[in-house]
Amino acid sequence: MKYVKLMDDLKTKIMSGEIAQGDKLPSENVLSKTYGISRQTVRKAIELLGNEGLVHAEHGKGTFCSNRAKPKGTSKNVAVVMTYLSNYIFPYVIRGIDEVLEQDGYSIFLKSTHNSRRMEAKCLEDLIQKEIDGLIIEPSKSQIFCRNTNLYHMLDAYNIPYVFIQGIYHGMEDKPYVLLDDYKGGYEITQFLIESGHRKIA
Repeated sequence: MKYVKLMDDLKTKIMSGEIAQGDKLPSENVLSKTYGISRQTVRKAIELLGNEGLVHAEHGKGTFCSNRAKPKGTSKNVAVVMTYLSNYIFPYVIRGIDEVLEQDGYSIFLKSTHNSRRMEAKCLEDLIQKEIDGLIIEPSKSQIFCRNTNLYHMLDAYNIPYVFIQGIYHGMEDKPYVLLDDYKGGYEITQFLIESGHRKIA
């Protein structure tokens, strides 16, 4: 549908920061000519963006990108985004996160990216619209340069803290992250076995 394409295009520009908070959107006439659609179709797309809280109308002035900055630390919700939910270690990681958060009265939003950077972007876009106090995320294809830096910048702008686990994007090492150290783990296990008197260690 034509209004869906316009809505998606405008949403992408808003989420990427190309249309910034407080910016005035092009008029209905301009959007109608640009996209080759009717003003009624434009109105439908703008209405849906308004329903999502992305834009708002000011009488006699036009339609503007809304200020969506979230208050910090008020919802008691933390989002957890993993590449997969069913693989060997992830259920234990999620369970541990949930147990610790629950002790402090927090609930979790659980999402999966299936190790897709496109799905990671969709998850982040969705979570930015929700009331969350923080985000724990396993980056998708972390060995590849991050394609969603604009969305992480938005999290920073909205004062939503986030922690990477199981991986970290190149160029984002200044952000908090938790990684498994298999080499050190293997060393400590071997050291423990030696101190316990074992000599034949596979």
